[in-house]
Amino acid sequence: MKVSSLLTLVASVAGALAYPNPAYSISFRDLIRRAEGVPFHEDPKATTWNPPPNMVAALDWVWKRSLLERSTGRDLTMLGALVKNNGILNYCVSWPTDEPITFEQRSEIVTALQSSWQQWIDVLVGFEGFPLTTVDVNVMDYAVKDKALVQGDTTGLTIHTIVDPSDGLLTCGIDCNLFGYSPEDYDVSRCSEGKTGGYDTNFRLEQILDQPINGAVTKGQSAGPLFHRFDQEHFFDNLRNEWILLHELGHAQGLRDFYEERPVGQINFLMYPDSAHHLTEFDAWMLRDWYMKLKQRGDF
Repeated sequence: MKVSSLLTLVASVAGALAYPNPAYSISFRDLIRRAEGVPFHEDPKATTWNPPPNMVAALDWVWKRSLLERSTGRDLTMLGALVKNNGILNYCVSWPTDEPITFEQRSEIVTALQSSWQQWIDVLVGFEGFPLTTVDVNVMDYAVKDKALVQGDTTGLTIHTIVDPSDGLLTCGIDCNLFGYSPEDYDVSRCSEGKTGGYDTNFRLEQILDQPINGAVTKGQSAGPLFHRFDQEHFFDNLRNEWILLHELGHAQGLRDFYEERPVGQINFLMYPDSAHHLTEFDAWMLRDWYMKLKQRGDF
C-alpha cells in the first residue's frame, strides 16, 4: 500500500471514529478496499431482476460466453444441489499426503468454506423466490492414506482409505459424488458406501507444485461443482485472504474466469483475477443472472 494511501486510510479511520454517523457506517475492510484503489460499490439487496443499466449487456455476454464452454449451464453450477439439499452442502475432504491433519486444521476448513459460501448466497437471499437464507457446510467424510493421519476428536466423521481405480485418487466412495447423478432423483444406489454415503462435492487439499498461469507463478488452485483443489500449505497460509477461496467458489456456482477478456465496462470484480478482493455488485448480478436463467429453464 502506498504511503499516500496509508495516510488517507488513517485519516478516514480517524474521521469515522471521531464523527460516527448513525445513518451510515463503513467497515474497516471497506476502508482498506478504498485505500487499495478498488472501487467500493454498495450492493443493495435485490428482490427482482433489475440490474444497473451499465451491466445489462455485460451480463448477457457472460452468459453466452459461459454456454460456449458448456452447452447446458446446469452442469456448471452447484446451485441446484444447494437448493435440492435445503441449504446443506456435504463435503468429502481428500488429504492425499503423508502429513497429519490436526483438529484445528479441520475446523479451519469448515469455517473457511462456511464463510465463503454464505457470502455468495447472501446476494441471492430474497431474490426472485430464492428459497434459502443460509448455507450449512458439513464436512462428513475424509479420504486419507492412513486413518491415523486424522488427529484429534473424530466423532461424527467417516474416514476412508479408498482409492478410485479410474483415476488413482483417494475418494470417500466410488460413485458417491452426488453431483454426478441426475438432479431429479439423486439416486445413490451405485455408491460403494451405501445409500447414506453420498456427498455433494470433494475438497482436495494436495501438495501442488508451482506452475505458470497467465504470466504469474501460482499453486494452480481450481474449483468446480465436482471438486475444489488447493495446495495444502497455500490454503492454510492464506486463510485470512478469504478472496482466494471466495473466487474459487464462484466457479463452483458456474461463474468463469476472465483472464484474456472481460465484460465491457466492468473493471474491478472478484471473478476478474487480482482486480478485487471482495464480492462486488457485478459478481452479485452475475450469480443472480445464473439463478434467473436456470430457474426459467426449470432447473430449480
